Amino acid sequence: LSQFDMPSFLGQPAMQVGEPAGGSLSADTYKGLSTVFLPIIIPLVWDECLTKAQKEYDVAMASFMQRMKEWERKHGARYRARQFDDHPGQSATRKSHKIVEPPKKPSPRMLPGEDQIFLKLATATKIYTQYELTDAEVYGIKKMKPNHHYVVHLPAQIYDYGPVYGFWCFLGERLNKLLKSFKSNIWGGGQLEVSMVREWGRNVQLQETVSCA
Repeated sequence: LSQFDMPSFLGQPAMQVGEPAGGSLSADTYKGLSTVFLPIIIPLVWDECLTKAQKEYDVAMASFMQRMKEWERKHGARYRARQFDDHPGQSATRKSHKIVEPPKKPSPRMLPGEDQIFLKLATATKIYTQYELTDAEVYGIKKMKPNHHYVVHLPAQIYDYGPVYGFWCFLGERLNKLLKSFKSNIWGGGQLEVSMVREWGRNVQLQETVSCA
């Protein structure tokens, strides 16, 4: 990602994208990742790392099969009979037997063809956004399910609160994103909120000082 040279008006993802330090992604950033960045990065990663990932998976599966045979020999019968341990008539001695869970089957980190599937998804996303296709055009009118009950409440809300721009959720969501970007102590018991508000206050004071300078 650090090697991409993109216009400033496009959503530039953080270097730690996919990690907690990378924060939340906006819709514009998701669009940029799915149609610009990842269609270039993913095929390169799959071409370089797929063989190694498959070898690691084969080794993990061989180890899993050995551990599974050992578990079956020592604990398989007791594990399959554990449903009787919860029966009201069972003795405390039988219930006290320790049940050893079977080994967890490993999952492959990468699969052949996944890069091609993602490229098809990226192409579909680009077509969908470029030509502003509606759901009815993509899925057909028979697949459409009305979901606009909230609209019937808008006249009363406008009458009570004024224009919709005065009480829409965009400002609250924007503020929520801003607060989540602040560094906090991640304490519980209300301390997290206190630290976020303090950081908010410091930023406001800093902006006022800079604007008055």
